[in-house]
Amino acid sequence: EGLMHNYVRSMIQDREGRLWFTTTGGVSRLDGQTWTTFTIEDGLPDNNAEEILQDQEGNIWISIRDHGVTRYDGKTFTTFTEEEGLMHNYVRSMIQDREGRFWFTTSEGVSRFDGQIWTIFTIEDGLPGNNAQEIFQDQRGNIWISMREPGVSRYDGKTFTTFTQEEGLADSNVLSIFEDRKGHLWFRTWNGGVSRYDGQRFTTFSTESGLAHNSVNSIFEDGEGYLWFGTRNGSVSRYDGQTFTTYTAENGAVGDDNIWSILTDREGRLWFNPLASTRGSRGDLSSYNGQNWKTFLSRGEVTPERFLLQDRKGNLWFLDLWEGVIRYDGQTFVVFTESEGLVSKYVMWGLEDREGNIWFGTWDGVSR
Repeated sequence: EGLMHNYVRSMIQDREGRLWFTTTGGVSRLDGQTWTTFTIEDGLPDNNAEEILQDQEGNIWISIRDHGVTRYDGKTFTTFTEEEGLMHNYVRSMIQDREGRFWFTTSEGVSRFDGQIWTIFTIEDGLPGNNAQEIFQDQRGNIWISMREPGVSRYDGKTFTTFTQEEGLADSNVLSIFEDRKGHLWFRTWNGGVSRYDGQRFTTFSTESGLAHNSVNSIFEDGEGYLWFGTRNGSVSRYDGQTFTTYTAENGAVGDDNIWSILTDREGRLWFNPLASTRGSRGDLSSYNGQNWKTFLSRGEVTPERFLLQDRKGNLWFLDLWEGVIRYDGQTFVVFTESEGLVSKYVMWGLEDREGNIWFGTWDGVSR
């Protein structure tokens, strides 16, 4: 129908309301009912498209595996590779900072582009290593870069400062960075727990501090300022600023699978999504309304297993990871599978566009 390939890697809705899909076969754009496709023939350097973002001026940026990044201004594509100043043609992550500059992490270092001039950052410029992973800008404007090892590096606009285990970081392998409303940074590590940075010093929290498990998959801050940590062993810890409270399957709270993500709905309920990482495996979805827990136990039949979104009508949408999607209106569950027109029962993500349409990305394409 216009999608370039059934495997959709990423999707955004631009400020004009158009939907963009990156795939292994090119890029597709949907404007109302009209599909437009972009491939090598239209100016892409390659069809293997990955991440996508819209910048402050409305341009679309797309990272192309092993072919750098390309910018679309509405008419033409302009591609940037190692020849123009990118450190490596395989871009791992990209952001636009509040000053309008673009940052790209690669296995050979970091590149920054201000619209005219490329600047590269490597070990020679203060990075602890060239194998850069995620990139994040905090409320103060600092740029943080997580490295494969060792640790993380902060750029204040002039110099890099590196933080490792010697400075108090829980582990040298940082997986992600989260900033709470107080401006504290939380670093999720591979197996050392989490570290909090208050601008002056690091404080590490592990099982010895009350954290449920040292391998943390997700961090979330609720409306009251409590921090929630979903862990690999299926337990959840809540931190009130002083102490941890842990919820497990044994005390009737969450299920017993990896807590992969934590989301909230408009009523303030928290949803704890399990991993269920292999085909045919199932996890137990749990929710918490501030007082009581509810767990949807998987028993082989169609069961809500992962919270996707709440639409503008208030309906809750869930995944049954291996059967399709489920809509809950507060009273009844309605199941949508391939029989109802879903392109595939293996759904990976969902979102609602500005017109109220619900989109589902599957292993075999996209359904609306």
